[in-house]
Amino acid sequence: MMTATKRKPAVTPPGVATKATATRTRQRPAAAAKPAATSLEAVPAAKKEKRVRTSFTLPESQLVLLGELKKRCLFFGVKAKKGELLAAGLQLLAGLPETALEAAVLPSVRHPGAPKRNK
Repeated sequence: MMTATKRKPAVTPPGVATKATATRTRQRPAAAAKPAATSLEAVPAAKKEKRVRTSFTLPESQLVLLGELKKRCLFFGVKAKKGELLAAGLQLLAGLPETALEAAVLPSVRHPGAPKRNK
């Protein structure tokens, strides 16, 4: 003996919201408009950026220079790591005009001890 089961109607009448449609039609509150960042200084520091570990080699003279910069930072009470000094240098280079950037980068791009690249 088969029992008859009641089925839901395939189409819901207009004006009747089901649980599935009620969640989809809910509107989220509008987010406050954020001002566009115009420079690297304007980026908020609250958001942590993913850190990527890389390795590179530096000439001994540049490693000595990093050590001297760390000592200079200690003189005014800031303990800086090598990575922090490199990040600060990148920030300063990013703010330079093209001609000054070219003058700063070109002498140090290819140092005499660097291996030659294969093309």
